[in-house]
Amino acid sequence: MRKRSILALLVILMITLSSPIYAATPKAGASCTKAGSTATSAGKKYTCIKSGKKLVWNKGVAIATPVPTPTATPVPTPTATPVPTPTPTPINLTWDNIAANYSEIATNVYNEGQLLIDKNYQPKYKLTVLVGPNTKPTVINPTAAFALASNLLKNFKQPDEVYAIYYNYSDKNWAKKFFQDNDGASWWNWTVDYSCKNENDCELASAGSLQNWKGYVETAVPNNPWWSERSQYAEQDIHEFVHVVQSYQPKPAYGRWVTGNPRWVTEGHATLIQKLGANQTLQSYKWNQASQIKKFAPDASLKDFSPASILQFYEQLVPVDGVDIVKTNPELQKFVYTLGYATVEALAAIGGIDSVMNLILQNVPGTTFNKTFKNIYGIEWAAAAPILAEIVSKQSK
Repeated sequence: MRKRSILALLVILMITLSSPIYAATPKAGASCTKAGSTATSAGKKYTCIKSGKKLVWNKGVAIATPVPTPTATPVPTPTATPVPTPTPTPINLTWDNIAANYSEIATNVYNEGQLLIDKNYQPKYKLTVLVGPNTKPTVINPTAAFALASNLLKNFKQPDEVYAIYYNYSDKNWAKKFFQDNDGASWWNWTVDYSCKNENDCELASAGSLQNWKGYVETAVPNNPWWSERSQYAEQDIHEFVHVVQSYQPKPAYGRWVTGNPRWVTEGHATLIQKLGANQTLQSYKWNQASQIKKFAPDASLKDFSPASILQFYEQLVPVDGVDIVKTNPELQKFVYTLGYATVEALAAIGGIDSVMNLILQNVPGTTFNKTFKNIYGIEWAAAAPILAEIVSKQSK
């Protein structure tokens, strides 16, 4: 019997230990088993307390629900909205205000020059490039420079064919033969000799039209040129191509572009187009403009850059039949590229860039430079010259 009792007791114990214990849900006033114990139910915390001789759950205390700390939304740092710099309204330059506003000339002319360039422009002339047999580099390509000059002058007639001849001192006779074969005039030998005087002075150029109205550009090349690609010296090619177009305007009056116009007009105009074509930004153009105007200092041929001296410069360059300033006054000649450029740029600012070529176009036999000037600019040359001299004098300082 004792063994059976012990065995029954063990079975009961095993059943009890293997069964889950479920705690009663605490309720205020309900019995509990151990003083000080706690239990949580329905959002309250109950504590087992002694009430008289009984252990019961107290009324319970509500459990405070933690309030989540709000995450601070970062306040974006205000970004200053850039205020666009207003583009200054271009000043309309006239004969009455240009002297007072001469600093605006470069901006006005450069901006107009950019508008003249047509990105889709294709020149129509046939270009033949000839390089002397002993000239280095053997490949010289002025195509891009000529096309840009042609583009800027597209409003004017241009020759159907253009020759570009490059030669060094050893190839001078080769260059002279080209002109004798294609034109035959007596002055071509002098032209080549002037561009390439000797081995150490051989890098000038000239351009115009042959008597058959084909354009030409002849360029002397030193034995060791500073450029390796012709594009590095595009300015010279642009400048000379302008002379090709200038020379073609008075057709059929051959040579009128030289004999009918002051040299400062033709060379100043070529220099203007040269600078417009070679500079990609206004800042660059302005810097080069100032450098070009101040390139040569006064000398015995022009004692200073006062308005009076510049007026004298204009007077000395009035065309005279049979007189070539290049031969008669070579020292004064160099200023046509500086003071002449400044003068032409001012004319372009007043009348537009095309006005200068129109001056050459309309100055045909039977008229005069002064008449043509008044027709284009609406003012007598005698009245315009002092204004231009004042402007050029200011720019030269």
